[in-house]
Amino acid sequence: MIRETIYIGTSSWKLTLLVIGSLLFAVGGAFMYQSADNWLARVVGITCILLFGFGSLALIYTYAIDRRPRIVIDNNGVTDRTLHVGRIDWADIVGIELRSLYGNKFVVLRLRDSQKYLDRLSRGRRFASQSNRALGFGELNLNLSLVNMSAKDVLNVMVDRIEQ
Repeated sequence: MIRETIYIGTSSWKLTLLVIGSLLFAVGGAFMYQSADNWLARVVGITCILLFGFGSLALIYTYAIDRRPRIVIDNNGVTDRTLHVGRIDWADIVGIELRSLYGNKFVVLRLRDSQKYLDRLSRGRRFASQSNRALGFGELNLNLSLVNMSAKDVLNVMVDRIEQ
């Protein structure tokens, strides 16, 4: 049975709130730096400016300028651009579950041969994915924190495709 392709993008309002929050911290760092009377307050101010200022720019570039869908679910598998492994075929997924960590929702992917996909990653990303396992997650997980579809809906669509 042929099913439509589901495109899941970034939620504009969630992104906007995150960027505004980051910019407020950067501005707060600038005020802290300017009104500081000791070196520690100046270091904290500069750190806030750099961390949240560049973080805001990265968010804007990553999610606002690049308008491609973040997750694509089709008849062949699921692709999450943030994973950097390409499409994960349905035949390779043996189980999925919805998990949450600090209010961020994830779809945990249990794979037949995770090494097939981990080999596509850089050394740093491979290390990070192994750290996920130490937290009780799978090595590859779909991060749903900024998407424009509810986590339960994403999970239901994926369960439906796996059952096919």
